[in-house]
Amino acid sequence: MAGLLKEVWIDVIKDTIKEKADFLSYVTSHDEYVQNNVINMPQAGANAGIAVNRTTLPATATQRTDSNLLYTLDQYTTDPQFVSNLENFQSSYDKVKSVLSSQMDAMIERMGSLALNKFATGLPVDRVINTTGAVSGTALAPGATGTRKALILQDIIRLAQKFDEDGVSSNDRYLMLPAGMYYQLLADADIRNMSVNGFGGSTIGSGALPEILGFKILRRNVVNSYSTVSALKAFGAATATTDFLGGIAWQKDSVAKAVSGIDVYYDEKNPLFFGSVLSTEIWMGASKTRSDNKGIVALVQG
Repeated sequence: MAGLLKEVWIDVIKDTIKEKADFLSYVTSHDEYVQNNVINMPQAGANAGIAVNRTTLPATATQRTDSNLLYTLDQYTTDPQFVSNLENFQSSYDKVKSVLSSQMDAMIERMGSLALNKFATGLPVDRVINTTGAVSGTALAPGATGTRKALILQDIIRLAQKFDEDGVSSNDRYLMLPAGMYYQLLADADIRNMSVNGFGGSTIGSGALPEILGFKILRRNVVNSYSTVSALKAFGAATATTDFLGGIAWQKDSVAKAVSGIDVYYDEKNPLFFGSVLSTEIWMGASKTRSDNKGIVALVQG
């Protein structure tokens, strides 16, 4: 029974990751490359030069210098939870999921938030695009007050241009927006006209934005917060009335995640609790995959 019980719980965890942090399926997976909870990504050096109608011989040989980009996995654990008569849950997936739901939702939410924060960490100013719409107080970072410039279609055009200038693939481009900025974009007149004209389907009926300029539009309650129009705040940092909301765009090959060591620990039929005590553990890491930051841009309120 113990083996079956553990498999059921691990399946619940995997399903919860897919449901609560589904955007992680839109990044490169390094799950199979985990070694001692570290990912080591080789970074290719400069390409060899190209000569047309070479006249000087012998040619000069050069050596390419490669480097490594490392990132580590973080350990996520739930507080131990007491469950009475645990053995009665082993054959019912729905009952097991109901026990896990509140703890796992919070943990997966944290994992997703930290991944998005890590994707944005270290981006230089030239990889931050600020919104340029009319000032509005409808989309504010937690704890912020006042007004910020709204997100409009023209800002997405600038974003798409930046990706094209980077030379990254036009496939698998994603833009994750905080809910407030998402609905500002949904209300933009140019976006509404696209919907009326049948481009990408109706946004009014579904409440979902179509793919815009090659970007699949995603949303969650909050993505990242900034202390200025370009200074990212660490996840969990204290809020301020002057903070700015930020989203992030990426091409799938430019960011990655690794999930390893999903495990369930339980003390079955504990005599002190007259039941069983469980806790769960997940190791997950996330990172940019390119040291030049190409294929990643933060979209931040102006």
